[in-house]
Amino acid sequence: MTFKNFLKSCVKALLYFAVYFGWQMITVNIASAAASIYVASTLDTAEMELTYQALQKLLIERTYDIVMQYSLHLTLLSGALTLLTYMIVIKARKKKLCREFGLTKLPLSQIPILFALGAALNVFVSMAMSLIPFPAEWVESYVESADMLTNSGVLMMVLTTVIAAPIVEEITFRGMFYSRLKQGMPMFAAMLISSWVFGMMHGEIIWVIYASLLGFLLVWVSEKYRSLTASIIVHFAFNLFGSLTDLLGEISDITFFTLLISSALVSVALMIYIFRNSKNRIEFTLKNSGEKSEV
Repeated sequence: MTFKNFLKSCVKALLYFAVYFGWQMITVNIASAAASIYVASTLDTAEMELTYQALQKLLIERTYDIVMQYSLHLTLLSGALTLLTYMIVIKARKKKLCREFGLTKLPLSQIPILFALGAALNVFVSMAMSLIPFPAEWVESYVESADMLTNSGVLMMVLTTVIAAPIVEEITFRGMFYSRLKQGMPMFAAMLISSWVFGMMHGEIIWVIYASLLGFLLVWVSEKYRSLTASIIVHFAFNLFGSLTDLLGEISDITFFTLLISSALVSVALMIYIFRNSKNRIEFTLKNSGEKSEV
């Protein structure tokens, strides 16, 4: 691995990430500008007579509320624009879309296994996270953000978080970002970096923590199967069961710990199965050594 290859792979990865991040910023900023104009046009006489500071605060609060109300719509739009941009770039380079994205066929027998892994992981993570004594402000911020997702309606939540997000995020972070990083650095290092960036994009601290861990597992799955289709299925099931667990409501302690333990056992068993049945290995360079080890 040369420094030139390292730098080249990082630049290519950052350019594809910039497409994803850039469209998010563009859609949010345009929506914020439109919302602020609308809010300003709906102010009544009493509100117009407020002090400059009070009026500015009012405009910001109302604009923020409108943008957050349509946050899933904006996420869906930016995701569609991201994929469209990737497609235009790949077609302009006369490359095949599926190959560049890393989308390859999977044996049908593996689909239920991957779906079950995503479902079990979500149940375990959702319940395990509730046992961790996070600071109260973290929890409040997390709950507030989660509530905003459900306020957009069931249909929009399903379209965005269950269907669109697994496809757009897997293509971006595992298909385009990670695959370019590993061209110039050890695979394991690329896995860590892509997982951390994926986690950071989720904003809220609690989301960042478990999204980073989930991101590492997703890239591990995609490498074990040498297919982005595998990680999309796991991601899809994870988000689907995340939406379903929100509907559970209060459950007894016995049910809680039964689900916690059983989901942990199922997750571990399925990961062991994938590990043992895949010949594909994850390579990484040991510290202070030129030797390579494999897991």
